[in-house]
Amino acid sequence: MELVEEEELTEIFKDCAEGAIPALGEAYGLDVIWDEELMGVEEIYIEAGDHRHLIRLKQPDFIQLMQDKLHDHFSAERTRHSKIPKKYIRQEYEL
Repeated sequence: MELVEEEELTEIFKDCAEGAIPALGEAYGLDVIWDEELMGVEEIYIEAGDHRHLIRLKQPDFIQLMQDKLHDHFSAERTRHSKIPKKYIRQEYEL
């Protein structure tokens, strides 16, 4: 997995408004990864390809739709991977 430049996204999602990338990348031949934090919410809203519309899914429907897709906890804090105590990291960035 890697981040891509916005120009490349525009080429892939030609039928979508710029910056309105749909979460269901399979329709565009892309692999998808979703965050397991979504298992803790009742409803999930995903982009519908423009800046005016959303698709609302109940959590069980989203899980069923994404059950065979790669998933992990990647938006949650992962202090177990840091060797630097958190208190020092915060102090470094204080103004």
